[in-house]
Amino acid sequence: MKGGTREQADPARMGLALERVPCNLCGGEEFRVLYRKPDTRYWVSPHVFDAVRCRRCGLGFVNPRPTRESIRMFYPDSFYERREVATERRRYDLQARFLDEYPRGRLLDIGCAGGAFLKVLQERAWQTFGMDLVESKNEYGIPIRYGELPDLGYPSENFDVVTAWAAFEHLHDPSAYFLEVGRILRPGGHFVCLVTNLNSVWSRLAYAEDIPRHLYFYSPRTLRRYAALAGLRVERIDYSGRIFSPDSTDVFRVRLLRRLGFGWSEIYRSPDRLPVAARLLARGARLLGIVLMRRQVESLLRIGGIMVAVMEKPR
Repeated sequence: MKGGTREQADPARMGLALERVPCNLCGGEEFRVLYRKPDTRYWVSPHVFDAVRCRRCGLGFVNPRPTRESIRMFYPDSFYERREVATERRRYDLQARFLDEYPRGRLLDIGCAGGAFLKVLQERAWQTFGMDLVESKNEYGIPIRYGELPDLGYPSENFDVVTAWAAFEHLHDPSAYFLEVGRILRPGGHFVCLVTNLNSVWSRLAYAEDIPRHLYFYSPRTLRRYAALAGLRVERIDYSGRIFSPDSTDVFRVRLLRRLGFGWSEIYRSPDRLPVAARLLARGARLLGIVLMRRQVESLLRIGGIMVAVMEKPR
């Protein structure tokens, strides 16, 4: 690496326990490495993780990955920023629009945090329930349970709608969650799931997945396979990025600097320490990204960083 950047360390010495797993979707054990990347958001650990893709079904994931215990070190308190109705109203209204066409009934939100989004849905006459892995302050009186969804004991066919907004990327066992969603949904019910798009410029080419917090990377194909596994059918997939719009404009800068051999720390933490020539090239690559990477075009080509899949449980 240029500049002598050390990008790997012994995970055991850092208290980081890793596990190697088969593909969660098809059980395959042959993978292609897409790229290798450390935690470039919080820099909790210098360990470099492999982002791989299953050769059999195409599911993307981190492998080896932190165990359920070790992953906690990658979620500092700052990750759990408080979400209030007042500050997130625009986002929550956009999410709620995906539900406007359905008759009001019982709704469960997976990864609900403190329940602010569910409070907005109550204003729209939904009967709301929430669950999350981590307990948060609940100021809205929403019935919220904490733990892994399959362990919470919801009755079968109990909900008219289940939602998950940027939650399924973080799971250790998404297959178990999809199966549980299929079990607790009533026939004719819907599952609305927002995830990142592995086929996007943002995910695949800009290496922008939030590794290792994002353990799984989905594509339209793998979402349909998960849905079928759970007895669901994908009605449509929205690529508009209207709720979240990941920024793909850094793609040329990041790829250029990686191709020139610079480390992740030099790219993200201290770009001002790059040699003058590299800084000039990086600025040009950044400008190129700003000019060429347009959300509307990415949406049209279905290569935007976010997908919202709407699934139905057949009657």
